[in-house]
Amino acid sequence: MNEQDFWDEALPWIWPTAALIAWLTLGLLGGGRLVHYLTKRAEGTANIYDDLLTPRLRRPLQLGVIVVGLYVWAQFAPVHDKVRGAIDVLSKAGLIIIIVMAVDAVIQTWMQVRSQSSRVLATSGGVLRTSAKVVVFIIGSLMVLTAVGIDVTPLVASLGVGSLAVGLALQKTLEDFVAGLLLAADQPVRVGDFVEVDGLSGTVLQIGWRSSRLETRERSHVIVPNSVLAQSKLINRSRPEEQVEFIIEVGVHYDSDLDQVVRVCVEVATEIHERDPRAAPGYVPRANMARFGDSSLDFVVWCSARRFLDHFGLKDRVMRALRTRFAAEGINIPYPIRTLDVPSDSPLTRPRIGRAEEASE
Repeated sequence: MNEQDFWDEALPWIWPTAALIAWLTLGLLGGGRLVHYLTKRAEGTANIYDDLLTPRLRRPLQLGVIVVGLYVWAQFAPVHDKVRGAIDVLSKAGLIIIIVMAVDAVIQTWMQVRSQSSRVLATSGGVLRTSAKVVVFIIGSLMVLTAVGIDVTPLVASLGVGSLAVGLALQKTLEDFVAGLLLAADQPVRVGDFVEVDGLSGTVLQIGWRSSRLETRERSHVIVPNSVLAQSKLINRSRPEEQVEFIIEVGVHYDSDLDQVVRVCVEVATEIHERDPRAAPGYVPRANMARFGDSSLDFVVWCSARRFLDHFGLKDRVMRALRTRFAAEGINIPYPIRTLDVPSDSPLTRPRIGRAEEASE
């Protein structure tokens, strides 16, 4: 082969290939710069939607540059018809993937923005976003298979048996996932609520697609499967409202003036409620006698805190103030007292005999 023949065969390949390389270089670099520019522009707007959406379009844009470049290259390069046909099919599949990625980016961005105003998305946004992503990519996968010439009808028909096998293998995981969807729909708990479940108590930090995370009062993080939250007896201390009412029990001597005890309890609790920021605003404390105890007359003082976690510190402050005020008012908090009734013929009532007398006998 002489030089002229070489160039005659090489030139039809060189120009399309050089154009492809230039396109990919400029497209990928320029696309990255374009996304960076749009991101900076979006940060200057008041709309948070474009701030979150623009960075997520980087990968679809890069994939689009590659797909367009390969498709155009195949149209001008002297490739075999079968190769050109394969590239055409792959280009269609790539276009579908780009659309799926863009749709997923839009949905994920919308759900993230809405989570700031929607209680459902704020609580179970992770579960719903994961579910939406799975649905979008399953539909996209079926469309890609159809585009490349694969009949998906037998595949869809075989999903019944496959789903049964997967369901048996992942029974616990699927149970937790479905429980997460039920939690998202029913909303028994939300992020930020203080709950008690299965012997645990803490603030809900996150509700995921399989498990939820609680933070205890000791600042420890506990992972709880969603099925436990959905099936166990759950106490939500933050619902229906965060303000919580609690009682403080106090016992006084049987000789105490009952009206004085009630007055002092109400005055102390009212004074603290007016000054402590943890106390519920506008709440009027009250006190009443609860029962005749074994060693004391038992009273309860009703107080209220803004949140359940606030009531621990507020309760401590009221109890300390009550003890100080009782001491100043002469109100006695008795120790436990027991009165023993001993029969007269009991050995305990006989006079004790000294050792000397006992020895002389």
